[in-house]
Amino acid sequence: MSGNQKYCAECGRDPEKARRRYAAAVAANKRHAGEADKPVEKVCKNCGKTFLTVYRGKDFCTSSCGEAYRINHAECPICHTRLIEKGITTGKGYCSEACREEARLQRAIQDGDYIACEQCGKKFIRKNFANRFCSKECYEAYREAAKVPAKEPGKKPGLAKKVCPVCKKEFTVSPLQMSKRYCSVECRNRALSAPKPAAAKPGTHLCTTCRVSQKACERFSSGFKKLPEGAELRKVNGQDVVVACPKYR
Repeated sequence: MSGNQKYCAECGRDPEKARRRYAAAVAANKRHAGEADKPVEKVCKNCGKTFLTVYRGKDFCTSSCGEAYRINHAECPICHTRLIEKGITTGKGYCSEACREEARLQRAIQDGDYIACEQCGKKFIRKNFANRFCSKECYEAYREAAKVPAKEPGKKPGLAKKVCPVCKKEFTVSPLQMSKRYCSVECRNRALSAPKPAAAKPGTHLCTTCRVSQKACERFSSGFKKLPEGAELRKVNGQDVVVACPKYR
């Protein structure tokens, strides 16, 4: 354990408290078994009074003396200044805001949350895993830089054009939106709510269940003389049957 670390890194417990609990449990077992330790005389570390106890690890005559001693001897975990000298009577915390920030920085470094801003390169403590920029200004500057055309040397990739699979309209996306498939929320909802076409059984005539209009189908518009490019025609029971077609829906 490090000098500033109070709890065990493996079990998360305070070893000093664990030792005291263990000593108390051993003493209780001895008393229950009729082998209780004889009371010993000890001096309270806080008030200096003499008191009798069967607990050899007990250092204070009362719990209030123990609390007072803890408050009077509590130290800042960063600079080890006694907190009582700074007017802090809670027995815990930091002596100053600077020490508090230093502790926060140490925790961030240990947890991997002290990173460099993707825009300006300045080191900062991120609030969550998705945080990539040190400020709102850097975030806005990054978004603005992402819109610069890629033909300019040293600039980030520019805007890209995509076609909406629902309305077939062309729309523009930035490098941060490359995963966007639809031009609007309406088109996205239409795509998600549209029923999926049932798959045709092997060997069946696809034209009998196809939803493509006759005007858009080369086979129907040509009077059954042509096939759509990529379609496959087979003889089934002596009849020509379309068993595969890229336009089938």
